[in-house]
Amino acid sequence: MRRRNKANCTIEAFLERLQYPECGCWIFTGCPRMRYPAISCEGVRYSTHRFAYELFIGAIPEGHDVHHTCERQRCCNPDHLQALTEIDHYRLHKVKSHCKHGHEFTPENTYFWINRPGQQMCRQCMRESLQARRARNKGPDRRKNRAYCRRGHAFTPENTYTWRGGRQCRECQRRCKREFRQRQAIERSSP
Repeated sequence: MRRRNKANCTIEAFLERLQYPECGCWIFTGCPRMRYPAISCEGVRYSTHRFAYELFIGAIPEGHDVHHTCERQRCCNPDHLQALTEIDHYRLHKVKSHCKHGHEFTPENTYFWINRPGQQMCRQCMRESLQARRARNKGPDRRKNRAYCRRGHAFTPENTYTWRGGRQCRECQRRCKREFRQRQAIERSSP
């Protein structure tokens, strides 16, 4: 059985999976879908940043978390890793004065997630993201300008009717009704 999302535990294999961008981070490229990538060594699973800390700096003190000073979860550069107590780590992450785009966290500009206690988001960034999404999606409505339905029937005046503000294909409607009647007949005939 093949193990997924785990790299080999040899130091060479770990170092081969690192990229070194100009920002100074050592980005682990294995396990691309995981927020905090992990490797397995002798049956023990390690987060890559914790593995790098223990490899290059030393043992993590008990009751401490490894903090990324660069705030990149995939970074394994030992210069960017710092052991903090759980309380200090929590306070450091919860008390931020600015978002990653530089907007100040004020009571008016801060949104707190209901389903993620303690997580905050910048309202200005949310607004800009929404505007960018609307601009991308702006333009001619593809559904109104289509000449054919999903099954390839032409939208002619004889084959088209309007329902709930959209055009519907009469041939598809007839087909759905026919299939529904056939299913009902089969259900009635079976004991």
